[in-house]
Amino acid sequence: MRSANPLKFYLLLILLQISVFAAPAQTPTRMLIRTGHLLDVKTGSEPAAQTIIVIGDRITAIAPTASTPRQSGDIEIDLAKYTVMPGLIDVHTHLTMATNFDPYYELSMTPAKEAIIGVENAKVTLEAGFTTVRKT
Repeated sequence: MRSANPLKFYLLLILLQISVFAAPAQTPTRMLIRTGHLLDVKTGSEPAAQTIIVIGDRITAIAPTASTPRQSGDIEIDLAKYTVMPGLIDVHTHLTMATNFDPYYELSMTPAKEAIIGVENAKVTLEAGFTTVRKT
C-alpha cells in the first residue's frame, strides 16, 4: 500500500527509533504501536487491529488493539492505516552500482559518484521494505 505522503511515514519511523533508543534505561517506557493489519510471516495471516507492545528496546507482546488499553505514561503510535510487517533482509546487494552497462561508464566513476548512487539505491531498497542489507 503506497502512502500519499511517504515523508510522514519516514519521519514516523525515525521518531520511533529515536524514542526507543532515547528511553531512560532505569524506567522503560511502554510503547503501543497500533496497526491496521500485521503480517504474521510464520502463518501468512494478516490479522486486523493489532497492537505491538514495546518495553524499552524489546517487543514484549502483540495483542488485539481492543484488549490493549493505553495506560498513563504510554507512548502511542497510530499506524492504523497501514499494514505493518517485519523488516526484510537482502543479503546480496550492490548499492553503489549503477544500472548502466556501457563499458566506458565505469571509467567516469568516482567514489563521490558511487556514494550518490548508493544513497539513491539505499532509498529505493528501504522503500521496498528491506531494513537490513549486506554488501557482497
